[in-house]
Amino acid sequence: MKEWTPTVGYAMACAFVLSFLPVKGAEATKVELLLEADQVRPGTTLWAGLQFELKDGWHIYWRNGGDAGQPASIVWDLPEGVEAGEIQWPPPEKYLSLGLYSYVYHGEVVLLVPLTVNAEPGDYSIGAQVDWLECEELCVPGSAAVTAALRVGSEDRPSAAAEQLGDWLARVPAVDPSLAFTASWLGDASGEARRLRIALAGEAAETLTDFYPHAYQTFKVGDATETDQDGGLLKEVSLDEGDWPEEIVGLAMLGRQNEAPRLVKATLNLAGSAASEAGPPTESFSFGTFVLMLGFAFLGGFILNFMPCVLPVIALKIFGFINQKESVSVRRQGVLYGLGVLVSFLILAGVVIAVKQTERVPGWGMQFQNVQFLVLMTILVLLVSLNFFGVFEITLGSKTMGALGQLSGQKGEAGAFFNGILATALATPCTAPFLSVALGFAFSQPSALILLFFVTIAMGLAFPYVAISWNPRLLKWLPKPGPWMARFKTAMGFPMIATAVWLYSVTLNHFDSSAVLWLGMLLVSIAIAVWIWGQFVQQSGSRRPLAMALALAVGFGSGFWILEGKLSWRAPVRAQGAGGIVVDQGIEWLPWSREAVAETTAQGKAALIDFTADWCLICLANKRSITIDSVKRKLEDTATVAYRADYTVYDPEIADELKRYDRAGVPMVLVFPPQADSEPEVLPTVLTPQIVLDALERAHGE
Repeated sequence: MKEWTPTVGYAMACAFVLSFLPVKGAEATKVELLLEADQVRPGTTLWAGLQFELKDGWHIYWRNGGDAGQPASIVWDLPEGVEAGEIQWPPPEKYLSLGLYSYVYHGEVVLLVPLTVNAEPGDYSIGAQVDWLECEELCVPGSAAVTAALRVGSEDRPSAAAEQLGDWLARVPAVDPSLAFTASWLGDASGEARRLRIALAGEAAETLTDFYPHAYQTFKVGDATETDQDGGLLKEVSLDEGDWPEEIVGLAMLGRQNEAPRLVKATLNLAGSAASEAGPPTESFSFGTFVLMLGFAFLGGFILNFMPCVLPVIALKIFGFINQKESVSVRRQGVLYGLGVLVSFLILAGVVIAVKQTERVPGWGMQFQNVQFLVLMTILVLLVSLNFFGVFEITLGSKTMGALGQLSGQKGEAGAFFNGILATALATPCTAPFLSVALGFAFSQPSALILLFFVTIAMGLAFPYVAISWNPRLLKWLPKPGPWMARFKTAMGFPMIATAVWLYSVTLNHFDSSAVLWLGMLLVSIAIAVWIWGQFVQQSGSRRPLAMALALAVGFGSGFWILEGKLSWRAPVRAQGAGGIVVDQGIEWLPWSREAVAETTAQGKAALIDFTADWCLICLANKRSITIDSVKRKLEDTATVAYRADYTVYDPEIADELKRYDRAGVPMVLVFPPQADSEPEVLPTVLTPQIVLDALERAHGE
């Protein structure tokens, strides 16, 4: 909130008391309604203008009145078939009085409003009730009822005021497509206040001199403006309620030598912004680097086949091989599996490119930060595991071809294609050696190269399956079909159900504590529904319609009730954590922030930062290399401070930090030496205890 001072209190008290005094405000300001046409055809949009004529020394307020002002309001009285749009505000003056800033109009101003006319031919009266606050040394409210005549006919006929309204319309600030603006928070919030830096992006012939923000309900952008040594504007933002804004709209004032300043409309995008700091230098693009990174992408995709998060899908693929090994369509299934992987990665590439266009920092595995994806993936894996346990069967002739569990469990060519999709979906929370380096490079490239890198990763992931399907000599090493296959299928359900439990635990991070019950009830309800389907629809010939209706009612009815009514899964309420210290295996982890790390190194202490997420299994594996006794003792002996940056749920500051060090996602572990303004050592993606110990020794010059 804005700090209360005697000046502010005095000014607002005076404005409040004097607003009720019997001062004739109508004598200070005259208001008239102008239309740009006397006659228009049906379907026409014309401009209406509220013209304010003020006496010398008096002013009224812009859409953002500032510290103590109030903008004009209009209540329209329109005939049927005529609709009014939003007010278009001409540029205001920034006005300082008694230590308070406001945005005002002096002399004359015309507020413009578009009117859409779809009325029947005839004569109509356009009316409006206008209320405003006008001020000189004191402020008084003003009010006026205004009208104008309009004929709807067979032709358009401009009015005497058309040229005047056109002049005022030309003054309304618009977006300048040749300009781009950057905005970032300077550090964390201090109570309910936070510093904002605004600057022009790239090289511009003009200088950014001020920013007039629109008015907002949940926060306020301070009207005082400072300038830093690099020409950026500094503003203070105070938060009244809710979250810090991700977008602020206003007018940017630009100046050029020997020319009058101008105002343009500017939208400041703060999604993913953080303190403005320079990152380490990045390598310039070269063909050799490009080829190397493509090789890393293929190798990283290949290694994903052997990551823990993909093992359940590998088991599913092995079962498909064994079941289909005598079929002449094995090669075709291999190609279709590869096509499923490729299509999935093309979709992922499209998502990354779209996210990049919105200026949110894209990351590998970012869909695991989306609660809707997590819920649906948990249900999908549960259905696959129940199919393996024999709760229900999926056949090519089944009418449930559209169900999630069926897509990955059906046999033959369709099953091969959807297995490729499932493999990709479960591979994305994992990263692998070489993969994070390649993706970090790819995400900084144009869209076409991002697409190429994702195709290369897909080729690496699909390569083992496709190679085996096209080499019959490898198939002979598989055991012969027999009764053991039914037991093998059941056994494969256990790693799938374990994956479902893991996904369930990750999904809980997006909700409050009540989700433990309700999300569990959702999975139980779905299990009951598919059990009813398997027992009474697929295996029983009697009362199948009733059983089918009951299964659908239990599955979809409970799903809708729980997801929409109890979990509000489209806009979930997440439990607000304290963000405090976490003790894990005797190591005290502090919540990460750039400012905290900078303060630590300025005090002559080293820092170890673990960027992690609950959905990242490589991160969990790396923890075993950090939270062991030898590393714990090393941290204590060297007085190294440990920080944890939890990326389970999207955090724009963490996303920006990953981007600074050319990482597409977690894990990332940094070790800062005990010197102020020092650059950290970025550890490899997959850690061993010795790697961590060696890095800590290097940080201390040992």
